[in-house]
Amino acid sequence: MAAIYYVSAQTGNDSNNGTSVGTSKATIQAGLDLISEAGDIVYIAPGTYREIVDLTSAVNGSANDHIKIIGDPDCEIFTSEEKGVIRLTHTNNQDLGAQSNSATNIFYVNKYYVEVHNFHIDGGGHDFQGTLNSQKISYALRAQAEGRANAFNCIAQNAGWCYYKMNTFNCISVGGEYGFYEGNKHVNSISIGGYAGFYRGDYIIDCLGIGGGISSFWYCDEVYNSCAIGGNNGFRGSSGDLILDSLAIATVSGFNGINTTSGAIISGSHSAGSRFPFYRGKVSNCSIGPGHARLNTSTGTFPNSSTFTIGDNNVILGKSVLYSYSHLRDVARVFKPDLLNEGLRGRSDSDNNATREWNSGNIPMPSIKIDTDILGHPREMGLTTTELHQQNSKQSQRDIGPWEFSTVTYTSSYSQSEGGISIFGEGLHSFSIPVASGSAVTASVNTKWNSTHDTQKPGLAFRYESGYPSSSIMSIDTGQQYYTGSQLDIVSSYSTAGINTWQNISVSVPPSDKDQIYQIQLKSGNTGSSNTAIFSDLEIT
Repeated sequence: MAAIYYVSAQTGNDSNNGTSVGTSKATIQAGLDLISEAGDIVYIAPGTYREIVDLTSAVNGSANDHIKIIGDPDCEIFTSEEKGVIRLTHTNNQDLGAQSNSATNIFYVNKYYVEVHNFHIDGGGHDFQGTLNSQKISYALRAQAEGRANAFNCIAQNAGWCYYKMNTFNCISVGGEYGFYEGNKHVNSISIGGYAGFYRGDYIIDCLGIGGGISSFWYCDEVYNSCAIGGNNGFRGSSGDLILDSLAIATVSGFNGINTTSGAIISGSHSAGSRFPFYRGKVSNCSIGPGHARLNTSTGTFPNSSTFTIGDNNVILGKSVLYSYSHLRDVARVFKPDLLNEGLRGRSDSDNNATREWNSGNIPMPSIKIDTDILGHPREMGLTTTELHQQNSKQSQRDIGPWEFSTVTYTSSYSQSEGGISIFGEGLHSFSIPVASGSAVTASVNTKWNSTHDTQKPGLAFRYESGYPSSSIMSIDTGQQYYTGSQLDIVSSYSTAGINTWQNISVSVPPSDKDQIYQIQLKSGNTGSSNTAIFSDLEIT
């Protein structure tokens, strides 16, 4: 009879039997070694697991009874533990990439009929002390045979192959040389960056590839209803490959069929904003949106034949596609590395402070000091660390990149309803609230603080959304100034309670005569690393 086993980096011990939450194993490998029958399940609690694992000691699942290895980020199983990600990594305790002289399988699924759920897998083998251009390839999640294992809701990053021969559903790859390498089927999955996003997969359905080096979709047998954004080739296919009902945006070549007469079959698809919308291939029933060029200048690169013209095979001029400004601005929020960003904090310097206020020319540039990041958060928060320029006299709190980072985690501490947000040191957590014209809005939250001093207790604030296109807000400004920093503030409230005492604080904004997007901020103002602000039971009316 199938069994259930448990692993917890927070409370487990490998000397335990692993048969209950209270007797969890401490390492994933110890939990996997318990698998002895098709249908067995292993639950993994949130935490960081610095190991490489495989299923060598386990058995195969069966077609009707899969082996399931399930991460529990919301602690539905491990109800008394801290929520968070299930991180499996080949980095050391300083989160530096392990030095390796050979290929590394971080999670090797060397059994059949296996499911892996809800993992963050990162790190790999590299050797910077070796020969220049030497390559030590790592596999984040590797199946023994193509299509014999499935991954659900996983993130894999910083590896040579993020998903190798795995089938994937709702998975993400970030920065893999190959995001999704082979595999029978990929559904609702996303590849970001790397050399190739989806490579030689059999069936690619409803997937998104962003910024692939050579191609976001490369030599996949059949691609349906997918989208490529940026990078070199959006879709690159050879003879017999089928690309249907897909979208290429802002690439160099939207659809590259390799060969004019016997290349990839491309149909029902649209290319917009690409330098070369269609490059060779067998193209029919497609539309070409506005972009740099309608076709390449060389007739040898035309699709179908050197005499191809718009209208052949029902290839028509297509209409523009248009993005919402507010939604596209969300890219800045989406790509913020909000986990494990300590190596970016306080690493900038003060040399460019003057540039932030610089103003020159007949048409003045914005002259207000730029003291917010791209998301409207304070530009300098947290501790000052040794900046990378090695100019100790010019240190600042400013972080690397367009963002300021905060340490925001889930916590089991709460005032009434289970689940809270904890902010360590100075930082904040924000989210956007759309409010219809004529509607007032009130936000309240329970908060407490735990720190060695109380110079700045936890707070709650309403602000205008940074970058929100508002004519009425902008009309308030004078000259060439624009809203930034404290000018975005509408109203705020701070705790007055003593240490470790819950208090409800609230803020309200009166009705506006137009639709608004406000930013609500949960704020922790103390900079010490031991200082913690906790928020729970947020209500918005």
